[in-house]
Amino acid sequence: MPNRLGYGTLIVICLGVISPAYAQWIGNKVNLYAGYEIGNFHGPDLVTSGFVKFPSLFSNLKELSGHSLGASYLLGDYFSLGIAFEQLTGSGWELAHQDTYYGSKVNLTSVSPSLRIHSKVEHEGLFNRIKLFAEISPVLGSARLTLPDSLYTVVMDGTVLPLPKTGSNNFRGLAGKIGFDFDITQRVGFHMDYGIHYNWIQSLLYMDQHFSFLLANIGLYLRVGKDRRYYY
Repeated sequence: MPNRLGYGTLIVICLGVISPAYAQWIGNKVNLYAGYEIGNFHGPDLVTSGFVKFPSLFSNLKELSGHSLGASYLLGDYFSLGIAFEQLTGSGWELAHQDTYYGSKVNLTSVSPSLRIHSKVEHEGLFNRIKLFAEISPVLGSARLTLPDSLYTVVMDGTVLPLPKTGSNNFRGLAGKIGFDFDITQRVGFHMDYGIHYNWIQSLLYMDQHFSFLLANIGLYLRVGKDRRYYY
């Protein structure tokens, strides 16, 4: 994770701590989120099918980044429901002595409803502005692989038939996150979370049957529900 993200987070929290204002929130219900995401895939370099080992597509992708849009609805002091839409791109495939997926790119598009457990908003102090949370989500999505060249060719009746250079496959999975929301103003806040994603998938273009990655999200949110604040 780049150091500049950590420095930015520290600055935002410090500004909130030294602020002389105290406040009481009433009727906060809906937040809209937008964020930048960066992460990395995890897993073995090779996957086994029967007695044969093949290079993994996902585990050898060295770069992962993208963006997300989401919304949350406050159910009570400690619980919220949410939904998020993510668009991620994986690239930089690399494995020693192998070039199977060199130059390939994977686009991951997903939607994930979530249940969030968070700290209660206090009437004053730091926890009037910051909300810590843990979140779990089922994930549904699509993975689109783009190859620079066909992996294989098929010869039929003397005609060479190259396999497609692109392919899309649906996946399903689970995601778990921890993070915080920090109120900068009455309407705008700073958001950050870090989580693990584990997904199941099948394709004719690669042997991976599951893939996982760690992902950090940093961004802003906007309050659009009924929301009044009193300073004293």
